[in-house]
Amino acid sequence: MPEAGRLREACQAIEGLFLAQLLSELDRPVFGGGLLDSSVTRQVFRAQRNSALGAELGRRGALGLAKLLGAELGREGIVRGGDSG
Repeated sequence: MPEAGRLREACQAIEGLFLAQLLSELDRPVFGGGLLDSSVTRQVFRAQRNSALGAELGRRGALGLAKLLGAELGREGIVRGGDSG
């Protein structure tokens, strides 16, 4: 795969991780959770949901962070566009 394609995928993954973390923080209760919110099953479900949603939003470029990061790294000469592989 060309370097540019790998860079794009890496930037999308970074955007996805950022969005997953953001979703996790937004999902936390402000004043502490009740009895239902402390369930381990519920916590695992929320973590998986936030991770999957963040990854999908990152692949779609929901915030545009991947595009900006890729453009910046390309401008800095980190990516030459050729296939080194």
